[in-house]
Amino acid sequence: MYMVFADFVQYHAQKLHQRLFIVEEGISPWQVPGIRLVAGVLVSLLCASVFYWWGQNYDKESPGKYFDANRDYTQIPFGMLDATDICAAKTSKRFSEQLVMSYVDYHSTHWEANKNLYKVFMLAHVGNPQIYSEVSVHCFVDPTHYMVDHYRTFGPKRDSLMSRAVKLFTS
Repeated sequence: MYMVFADFVQYHAQKLHQRLFIVEEGISPWQVPGIRLVAGVLVSLLCASVFYWWGQNYDKESPGKYFDANRDYTQIPFGMLDATDICAAKTSKRFSEQLVMSYVDYHSTHWEANKNLYKVFMLAHVGNPQIYSEVSVHCFVDPTHYMVDHYRTFGPKRDSLMSRAVKLFTS
């Protein structure tokens, strides 16, 4: 009786091992029971986590985003100070805890009448108070729609892609 039971267990253990580790010839990994389900669940979890992360970190711009309903814009029109405040707030949100300080470059910041935009240029110190890097910020604000039209940051100056490629292949 013991031998029959031992043979039964050994036979089924071997079959299970073959199914789990795909020992049989000509069997596809997708033919193993449950592998499609596990793969589908993993891909779904990955997609859900990516969308969740993107939703948490995405700052959507829309017309009227920075409109203050309590303010009479006919008495106090939207101006350069409003544009710089909007850009400072967006920079603070963009870098959050990493932002040490930021300041507006008033020598470059200007109103561009032909494009109907305030072009605000800022410098931000990103990192911690002891070790930080200076980041340039270009922020264009549309005063008619009360929103940021263009926002871009430029990190510390690096060599161009071509010069880095040349260094890679010559060293």
